[in-house]
Amino acid sequence: MRKILLPALLGLTLTACSTNFAPMKYSMVLNVAGVSTATVIVTDTTTRQQVFNQPVSGTATVPDLTEDHVYTVSAQDINGYTTPATQTVTLKKNEAVSLIYTAR
Repeated sequence: MRKILLPALLGLTLTACSTNFAPMKYSMVLNVAGVSTATVIVTDTTTRQQVFNQPVSGTATVPDLTEDHVYTVSAQDINGYTTPATQTVTLKKNEAVSLIYTAR
């Protein structure tokens, strides 16, 4: 009876362990150049939720972003300037995105 009980307990212990870890959280630094202030929108395309929609003067940090999610970063149009292209980032670490406006 002891020979059967020991393997059964060992199996129970091993199956109780989980390898399902929560994803890491990272930050994204937004750098805006060429204008004094621009509204920047960050969207989590994995969840289809807007996680940031604010004016940025110089730099801003978007905290608590989920690892392996795909984010789009877009800048609002400003008269007299060429709008930077929308950027797509798959978050694997802390990231920095630069949005550079140029005068027309």
